[in-house]
Formats: sequence, C-alpha cells, structure tokens
Amino acid sequence: MPPEFLRMIVVHEISHLKEPEHDKAFYQLCQHMEANYFQLEFDLRAYLCHLAAGGQPLWAAEVSAG
Repeated sequence: MPPEFLRMIVVHEISHLKEPEHDKAFYQLCQHMEANYFQLEFDLRAYLCHLAAGGQPLWAAEVSAG
C-alpha cells in the first residue's frame, strides 16, 4: 500500500485524539496535518471500492523479514 495512504490513515486517527466527531473541526485538523488529505481520502475510498468489487490489489503485500 502506498505510504501516502498509510499517512492519511494515521493523520485521521491522530485527529480523533483531539476531535472525536467527523465534523468541520476534525477535517480542518486533518488538512492542517496533511495538506492533500481530501484527495488521499478520496483515492483510498476509490481503491477500497475497487477491491470490494473484486478488483485485484494494485500493490503487492510487503513481508517484513525477521
């Protein structure tokens, strides 16, 4: 999975530490931490819909050594 998607998810979850609801303040905080937040969220949702519709993963799963 692209690091940009992972960063967007982390920003989303960190924002919940201050703003528990998905309201204007929450999304403003997300965008403050990640300027491209809205585009990344859209792209991630589109990718998840692609997978839900039976599409093939576009990235290989990484396996850590150890």
